[in-house]
Amino acid sequence: MIKYLIHKPVSVLMSFLAILLLAVFSIRQIAITLLPDIDIPTISIIATYPDHSAAEIEQSVMAPLRQNIQQVGSIDRLESKASDEQGRLTVHFPYGKDIDLAEKLRWSG
Repeated sequence: MIKYLIHKPVSVLMSFLAILLLAVFSIRQIAITLLPDIDIPTISIIATYPDHSAAEIEQSVMAPLRQNIQQVGSIDRLESKASDEQGRLTVHFPYGKDIDLAEKLRWSG
């Protein structure tokens, strides 16, 4: 086998180039992404309340909003943050959850 490779360098070079060309073509055809194309089931709610402190927003806006959102069901995590004149509520659902359906069930009932 080695004797054949030594005596036929053109054949070896052509085989190597053919394999290299096939590898380059194959790599260009493979779709590689760093981030997969999946929907993250998250809803963010921002409430503005001008001229009020973070404590007032937490007490009068965010607490009732959190209680209503918790009735949706199948919530993975609920994050709430209040600052001066603004509050933010982020609802995380489990992957695969249809958040459009969860939203319709909550607001229609």
